[in-house]
Amino acid sequence: MKKTIFSVCIYLLGMFLIVAQEQKDFNFEEFVEKADSYMKAIENIGEFRGTVLVAEKGDIKFHKGYGMASERFDIPNGPQIKYRIGSITKSFTAICILQQVEKERINLDDPVDKYLPNYPFGAQIKIRNLLSHTSGLKRDIDFPDKTKNYPLSEQVRMTYVDSLLYSPGSKSTYSNGGYVLLHAILEKVSGMDYKSYVTKYVLEPMGLKQTGIEYTLMPPKGLADGYNNGSNRDGNYSIVMGYLQSHGYSDAVGAMYSTTEDLLKFCRQIGKSKILSEKSWKLALTPVVKNKGGYNWGLGFNILKGKTTTAYNHNGRTTGFRGGYYQFNEDDVTIIILGNYNNAARETIVSAFQRILLDREYYQPTLHKVKDLPIKELKKYVGKYKTNDFQFEIFEFKNHLYVSSHGDAPARIENFGEDAFFCKYFDLELKFKREKNRIIGCNWVFKETSMPAKKI
Repeated sequence: MKKTIFSVCIYLLGMFLIVAQEQKDFNFEEFVEKADSYMKAIENIGEFRGTVLVAEKGDIKFHKGYGMASERFDIPNGPQIKYRIGSITKSFTAICILQQVEKERINLDDPVDKYLPNYPFGAQIKIRNLLSHTSGLKRDIDFPDKTKNYPLSEQVRMTYVDSLLYSPGSKSTYSNGGYVLLHAILEKVSGMDYKSYVTKYVLEPMGLKQTGIEYTLMPPKGLADGYNNGSNRDGNYSIVMGYLQSHGYSDAVGAMYSTTEDLLKFCRQIGKSKILSEKSWKLALTPVVKNKGGYNWGLGFNILKGKTTTAYNHNGRTTGFRGGYYQFNEDDVTIIILGNYNNAARETIVSAFQRILLDREYYQPTLHKVKDLPIKELKKYVGKYKTNDFQFEIFEFKNHLYVSSHGDAPARIENFGEDAFFCKYFDLELKFKREKNRIIGCNWVFKETSMPAKKI
């Protein structure tokens, strides 16, 4: 139930572009109250913890944290909290490479083996392909030990393949390995390590004082703890803290941290900052291969183009964290979402926010209040149930009810009304049916879909 469906995510983000082009009068008067109510509702069902920011023309309209940045130290999320931003780092890496192109140390059409001799298929893969995810390299490296920091040279070797997925430049598929190669090439041509280069030539000129490279053994002050969906000691579903571990990939791939305000500063400078020439920005913000569905990669930036609105975006995900920035260019609206939970509801938040701004209908989970029932009453709901599509079980454990379904760890359910329960980790309601005071079935209501189930 917690799985993110790629096509749905892209559809939701694309809806902002489609809807926004029909009406340009954003309603910020009621937005704060409605957005806050929505965020509290999805926090209540375990779909978000982190900080969100919405701005128009750089003016912050909504900026608030939800859930805990650290349960260990009782620190709530808020605007001051730093988050791991994962692959959002790649936008900064692309800027570094384009600076080297402007200095004529790199040409976008140079083959990779010019900088990394004897690299497999290095004569076919161009720098442009690496930046735009059109190299044909596989998506990920299979690290033997995910807790270990592998040297950059070893990571480069780990990207070797026996064959490419397709001819470079003909298609677009995301590749973390491609940015490992860009890291190695940047350090070779600049004579500087990635952290020193990106700090001096990108972060400082852009005024991003709360953004940097994070190392596991030396996390920056104010960095949130990351949380993942998992199991507690009893084997039941829970959201648990993920201990800081190696990013795995090299710094240029996804090792940055930042704040919502710093990313707002960054978004305001996309396509405008003197850090790159107008020509370089145009290259960065133009899709290399146009996809009918999915991401349209420029050089380090995802571009979603509607008839009147263009969104510049990059998302990021790493252990315990999930977020993204969305700069809607012509409308000059910015949405920043930084979550310290690996399944933070990034795309659904964007979709809900745009509908609130345009006074359109949107779906909001119900914010339930827990009611206590004696164990004698709880046991009446225990049993196995079956819908037309799947079977699930309700069982009692330590004076609480749990639902077990779809092969997931059992999740706790709470009573909120007569014969009605909700799951604190999913947008799930179970509304039970009686016959002669016996439970004979229920309605399984997941988000806006209801399915009847019989007790068997």
